Amino acid sequence: MAASDEVASVQFDKVLAHWDREGYGYHLVEEQGQVVGCGGLKRNDDPAELNLYYRLVFGAAGQGLAREAARAWVAWGLEWLPTLPIVAAAAEHNAASVATARTCGLAPTSRRLLPGDPPEFGAAVILTAPRVDVVRTEGFDPVTLAQVLDLWVATTAAGGAVGFLPGDSRERHAEALAHHEADMVAGDVTAVLLRAPDTDRVVAIGFWQRPSNPLLHHRRRRAGLGRVRAAGRRHPGGAGG
Repeated sequence: MAASDEVASVQFDKVLAHWDREGYGYHLVEEQGQVVGCGGLKRNDDPAELNLYYRLVFGAAGQGLAREAARAWVAWGLEWLPTLPIVAAAAEHNAASVATARTCGLAPTSRRLLPGDPPEFGAAVILTAPRVDVVRTEGFDPVTLAQVLDLWVATTAAGGAVGFLPGDSRERHAEALAHHEADMVAGDVTAVLLRAPDTDRVVAIGFWQRPSNPLLHHRRRRAGLGRVRAAGRRHPGGAGG
């Protein structure tokens, strides 16, 4: 909360300047036509990162609105600015703010005193989103291949893998994955991974398939999302199919 109207005005001018400079920034959050909060992504340069911010008026808390908005902002940042880490800062005692970041897939990675905070505030918890890793014709390295296979088997065990049933063998999964990797090497499939910020382990994967009709190869937006798999521990809804 700004200390005065004058301080708020300066901060608002900075928000507008960020939009002019970067083309994205903070948004208003509305519910049934009423403004109930604000938030979004702001670029920080030292270190280079995207700061995820969300704040609602008191009466709008506890309805899942911050979670819904924050997930949309994180998804946008991962898609359009994948080289910049997405981070959120929260006071350790602010359990609601930490929980909101966690439901967006962010995990605690460090602590630091935020700019402008007095020392008595203590270091804030820094939570970081998974990073995007795109794998094309080079195929998977051995460690990544094993992690992708582990994720696929776990997804099946959770009942979420299309074409497999819980209890199907690891060997059958490995055979299917080998076909995907062969298509990757041939340039027909691209794998998009999400890696955990704290361990760098693969926690989600999707495969993009080129259209079979060569006349459509130039239309990249027509690539099909073949499969998405996600680690259930980071996505409360469970594994994906």
